[in-house]
Amino acid sequence: MANNNNKNSKYFIILDIVGLDVSHLDSSSQKYPNISSLFQNEGEYGYMKPVFPSVTSTVQASILTGKYPRDHGIISNGFFDRENLQTLFWEQ
Repeated sequence: MANNNNKNSKYFIILDIVGLDVSHLDSSSQKYPNISSLFQNEGEYGYMKPVFPSVTSTVQASILTGKYPRDHGIISNGFFDRENLQTLFWEQ
């Protein structure tokens, strides 16, 4: 890994936290102090326009591909098994 001492370098982090709201990042809120501290020293954050349906697999596929659900095809947290004609969901 290269050692980069350029102070103008930009780094980014994608936080994929279900239910995280911009109000949770407010420095006056102590709900998530470690996450909030990322933005106290010139850190920036942006807003993501949510996709619909806003379920985990659909949103993550949109983040990873940069496409809408109609284009990437992931529209739920499960998949349709055409052979058995049923919807299957991942189990935790």
